[in-house]
Amino acid sequence: MATNPTTTQPKQALLVVGNIFFSSRLRDTLKHLGIGAVSARSDPEIEAAIGAQLPSLVIVDLTIATVDAGALVQRLKSAEATRAVPIVAFAGHLEVDRLDGASQAGADVVVTNGQISANLPGIVASLGLTGAPA
Repeated sequence: MATNPTTTQPKQALLVVGNIFFSSRLRDTLKHLGIGAVSARSDPEIEAAIGAQLPSLVIVDLTIATVDAGALVQRLKSAEATRAVPIVAFAGHLEVDRLDGASQAGADVVVTNGQISANLPGIVASLGLTGAPA
C-alpha cells in the first residue's frame, strides 16, 4: 500500500501488556505525549494491529501470559517492516532472565516496571518520539 509522503499518520504505540490497569496508565501517559495507543494481547491481535498501522513504538510486557514476549521482540526486530520500530520491554526487577533475553533479542530499551512507570516520558523522548520530558 503506497502512502502519500505529504500526509503523515499520527504516532501510535502498540501496547502488548497483560495487566489492563497498567496498560491504561501507559495509554494515558502516551496520550499526554501526543501518541495514541492500541492494545493487543495475542499474536493474531498483534499482527492485525501492525497490519492496520505500523506503530511508532511497541511496548512489551515481558511477563504477559498470552504471548511469548521474547520471541515477539526477536520477530519484530528481524522482520524488515518492523525492524526500525523502537521496542521498549519491561518486567519486574527480579525477572532478570526475561530482561536479559529481551535485550539480547534486540529490544531498544529494557527497563523494570518501576522505571517505565516513573519515566515513560523520558524513555519515549530518548527514542526521539517526543520533545524533552516535562
